[in-house]
Amino acid sequence: LTSSIIYAGIGTVSSIAVEEGDDDHIVITFSNYGVAQVIETTNGGGSWATQDGDLPDMPVRNALFAPGRPDSILLATETGIWTTGNLNGTSTNWTPANTGLANCRIDQLQWRASDNVVVAASHGRGLFTTTYFSSVTANLDATALTTRESDNSGAQASPDDCLGYKDYIISVSLDQRP
Repeated sequence: LTSSIIYAGIGTVSSIAVEEGDDDHIVITFSNYGVAQVIETTNGGGSWATQDGDLPDMPVRNALFAPGRPDSILLATETGIWTTGNLNGTSTNWTPANTGLANCRIDQLQWRASDNVVVAASHGRGLFTTTYFSSVTANLDATALTTRESDNSGAQASPDDCLGYKDYIISVSLDQRP
């Protein structure tokens, strides 16, 4: 067994998240006050960048990559769940994602791929679920596509017409509510 130090930080490592499909993209969290809370490598540990940005100084318990979106992360923290859509070092903008959830300590996050459910395990308040990573799918029905042509006669066009162009009317429906 051989070992090597990949990051000489101060604090207690609380989680290690590896991006699915990219083993070189790793996020490590720390559960202490007054230390770097979130660090990231995109080259398998060759270099590390602090991703705390505007995250308040609090213990971070767990990190979870958004499926297929490597810059989107959910964090389980001392005051609930925080998220970002853009890991960008000291400019990372973190926002709370606690809708329907009290500002309580969250210890663990787990994603279930079969239905895009994320489970958050709290400290003493139970389990909470969300479909936070689910995307809304819009279906375009090409069979319902209709066109309307305006003429080039120079006649006064209605506000809905553009002379010499076609207007396309497309029906859109959502498979699920956002």
